Formats: sequence, structure tokens, C-alpha cells
Amino acid sequence: MKLLKVAKWEFMKVARSKQFLVMTLLIPLLLGAVGGFSILIQRLTEDHAQEIVVLDETGALYAELSHRLAGTSLRLAEASGDREALLERLEAGEFDCLLIIGRDVHETNAVSLYARDLKGLKLDELKEALTEVLAARRLARAGYDPAKIAALTEEVQIAPVLVGAEGAPGDLIIPLGLAMLLMMGTFFSGSMLFYSVIKEKTGRVVEIMLSSVSAKELMMGKILGYGAISLVQIAVWGVVAYTVASRYLEISLAALSWMQWVAYPLYFVLGYLLVATLFATMGAGMKDAQSGGQFQGLVAILPMMPIMLIGPILQGPDLPWVQILSFVPFFTPGMMLLRLALTQVAWWEVPASLVILALFVYLLMRFAAKVFEVGMLMYGKSATLKELWRWGVRPSKEMGWRG
Repeated sequence: MKLLKVAKWEFMKVARSKQFLVMTLLIPLLLGAVGGFSILIQRLTEDHAQEIVVLDETGALYAELSHRLAGTSLRLAEASGDREALLERLEAGEFDCLLIIGRDVHETNAVSLYARDLKGLKLDELKEALTEVLAARRLARAGYDPAKIAALTEEVQIAPVLVGAEGAPGDLIIPLGLAMLLMMGTFFSGSMLFYSVIKEKTGRVVEIMLSSVSAKELMMGKILGYGAISLVQIAVWGVVAYTVASRYLEISLAALSWMQWVAYPLYFVLGYLLVATLFATMGAGMKDAQSGGQFQGLVAILPMMPIMLIGPILQGPDLPWVQILSFVPFFTPGMMLLRLALTQVAWWEVPASLVILALFVYLLMRFAAKVFEVGMLMYGKSATLKELWRWGVRPSKEMGWRG
């Protein structure tokens, strides 16, 4: 088939380019290194115990404070002597923090903390522990039993249970990652397809090509060729991202349900075909790359919409407006990727949304082929959206539709 020959030619042309090799290999390695390094630094910072030297002028609070902070990232060391000498040692760099608990702490309800650098110091933990210690001593002085009062005023513990959920919150990482890969993949390969169409059009190469193949075969061959190269690229990115993330986060492909295993690839491929077809359509109607910049940005934002709405989707994946957007083809892939991870989607929604999406992609390809046939032979000016629509809906027989 001529369509497959076009797809193979486009695939090999991009696969042999240096840009493709750099984008495919270098970017995921850089992202993996940066992401892994930031997570590692965060863990090392969290695990590192922060030492605070304590001058307890009351002589009665240090032991209990130290007991309450046992097992946290704050490590206390008791000091003796006068304030000035300890402050000089702090300035000399012998330790990082100095906590001074004054004799009048019960009246002032305040302590002094001196530090050369407060970065990473968990003041909330220290403040909470000091508050509990002082409150317990005040209650004891007033004749109350702090243990009984603590039992009577204990905080209510809420154990959230998501009814009908497919998986745990951590399982959201995989569909969210797929949605981001879809966004990145369609943007890079779609942009290459966009500029490829414009380059062939301005160079009059397309006139020669259309003498051998139909507009439909040429357009679909280019979309499939760039789609295949995009899937290779995304597969490399996905493997690297999953390998790095699985070392630092609790994620596993085994957590995916059979529905997700079946639906995710279909939503992913159909989502790419939809956006790539829009890029090809826009490219066919532009006179040069500069003219299509705004339209290119408009197309590129479509796969980003579900990610931009992730906050409301997380709060209500079954809300009516979320369900409605799940059946709007432009948003279906990203919305359903997220909803399948967040809630028990009704059995009919997955096949129904896939059928609607597949039908829309088919009709869009037919529309794009008609635009392609007219637009690729027009030079000198860019088409408006109204003209693109008129070209796409015109009956095939008026255009000499072939294929």
C-alpha cells in the first residue's frame, strides 16, 4: 500500500536525524537525573537529624522536652554556662542552633532560638513539643492531671476511605505520567509533522508527491509515520521515567486493573492520532511556519487541559461536568486516564467513550484529507479557520476526492 510506504519513509527520515536521537535519549536522562537527584536530596534532608543545643534555665523542662522529641528529626543536647559564652560558641560554628528557655518561660510563654541558618529547621515540631511540655506543667500546678485531660481532649482521627476506588492515591502517578507523556509526545511529534507539511508545501515537493499518491494516502501516511516514531520516543521516555520513579516512589504496574491495561493504550494512541491530525490540518493551511504559530499553540494546549483541571478532577471524578468532558473527544484521553485511576467508572463509559473517540478521529482524518488536498496546492497566504472548515466539509466529488 502506498500509505504504508509513505509512513515508512517518514519514520526512517525522522529516526535517522540527530535531533530525534538527542530528544529521545538526552531529555529523559536529564529529567531522570534531575528528578532522582531532587528526591534523593529531599530524603537526605528529611533523614538528617538537626541538633539544637538547649540552655534550660528552669532546670526542669529539658528532660521532658527531649523525651517528646525522641524519634523526630530534631536532636537536643543540653548545655550549661551563661548565655554570652554559648552565643560566642554558636557564632564560632561549634553548633547550628541554640535554644534558650528562660526562667520566666511560664509567665512569658516565649523562648529564644538563635541560629546561623534556619533553612530546613522544623520549627513546628519544636513549637508543638514546647507547648505540650509547658501546658502539662501548668495543669499540674493547677491541680489537674495532664494525662486525664489529654485523654479527654484527644484529637479525633479521620480515616479516609474512597468508596469504589480502583486504586490507592499513589496509583495516580502512572495515569498522570501517561497524560504528561501524551502531552509531550504529541507536542514534539505534532510540531515536527506541522513543520514537515509546511516545508514540503513551500518547497513544492508536495506537487510531485501528489502525482504518485492521493492526498488521503499522503496525509494518513505522514500521520502514521510520525505516530510510530512518536511511540518509540514515548516508550523510551516512559521506561526511563518508570525506572527512576520506582526507585524512589511506591508505584507498580501490577497495581493496574485489567480495564486500565486495555483502555490506557487505546486512549493513548487515539489521543495522539487526534492531535496529530489537527497539526497536519493546520500545517496544510499555513503559508509558512510563522503564520501557524498561534494555531500550533491552540492545538498543543488540548492534551494539557485535563492536567490543568487535575485539582477539581481529584475532588470529584464523578461530577456531572467531569463525566461530560470525558465524552468530548478533545479531552477524552486525558480525562479517562485520570478517572480510571480515581474512581470506579461505569462499565459502559469506557467502550462508549472509545467508540466516540475512534469515530471522531476517523471523521477528523477524512476532514483533514480534504483540507490537505486543497491547502497543499495553495500558496501565498494562510487559510482562515472559516476557509479550513469550508474545505473540509465540501463534498468529496467537488474536489476530485481520491481514496
